[in-house]
Amino acid sequence: MKRIHAFDLGGSGAKEAVFEADLRTRQLRIIGAPRRADDGFAWQDFETWAARRVSPEVDIVAVSCAGIVNAPAGVVRLSRVANWRNRPIVANLRKVTGGKPSVVVNDAEAHLIACMLPSFRHPIIALSVGTSLGFAVSTDGGTIYRPRTDTSLDLGSIRIPTSATSKEVWWAVGSHGLQELQRLRGPVEGAKQFGYRLGAFLRDMTIAFQPRSVVLSGGIVARHWQTLEGPIRRECESALPDFVEPPQLACADDPANAALWGAARLAAFGAG
Repeated sequence: MKRIHAFDLGGSGAKEAVFEADLRTRQLRIIGAPRRADDGFAWQDFETWAARRVSPEVDIVAVSCAGIVNAPAGVVRLSRVANWRNRPIVANLRKVTGGKPSVVVNDAEAHLIACMLPSFRHPIIALSVGTSLGFAVSTDGGTIYRPRTDTSLDLGSIRIPTSATSKEVWWAVGSHGLQELQRLRGPVEGAKQFGYRLGAFLRDMTIAFQPRSVVLSGGIVARHWQTLEGPIRRECESALPDFVEPPQLACADDPANAALWGAARLAAFGAG
C-alpha cells in the first residue's frame, strides 16, 4: 500500500505525519512536534530538510502551507511566516526527493478537504483558527471554490467591526485577538468573548456564502472548543435573514491536525 508523508507549515512551525494511502486506519502518527529553527529546520531550506525526513518507503509528499497557494501549479504565491514569494515548492520537492510525486495546498483548503466527509453537506465553510485565520469554502458540487487566479482565498485583510487593537481578520480572529481578550478579561471570559467575535464573523460569511455546513478546526479550536462552541453557535445563528438556512455547525475530527489529514487526503484521493 502506498504511503504519504504529510507536512503542515504554519505559524507554530512545522508538523509532519505518515499515512497509509487509504486513510481508513486513521492511525495518525505525529513524527515531529511543532518547531521553529531547532532540529535543523529553517524556512529557506524547507525542501532539503523535508527530503531528509522522507523515507524511501514513502510514495507521495503532501504539504499544507499557510499563505496564498496555487495548488494546481504547485506554487506558494505568498507565505508571510516562511517569507516565501512564488516558491515552486512541488518542483523543488521532486528535485530533492528523487522525483517523488508531491502536492501543495493552502492550509485552510487542507482543513476543508479533511472535512469532505459524508457527515457534512456541501457547500462547506471550513474555518481554521490558529496563529491566523484560514477560510475555505466548497461549491455545491463538492469542489473547492477559488478565485479566477486559481489561488486560495485570502480574507485576512478584511476589516471587521470589533474592539480588537487590529480590525483585520488575520489578527482579530486569530491567536493575537484571543490573547488580547484573555489579557483584558481573563482566560475563560476572554475565550467566550472571542467565541462571540468568531460567531459574528461566521454569521456574515454564512449570509454571503450560504453553506450547509460550517466546520471549525485549528489549534485554538482544539484547545478551547468547549468554551467557544456556545458563543459561536448563538452569535452565528442569530439575526440570520429568513432566506438563509442555518448551517450545521461542528468541530472537525482531530482539529489540531486537520491540515495534515487534508493534505494526505488530497494526495490520496484528490480534492473532491
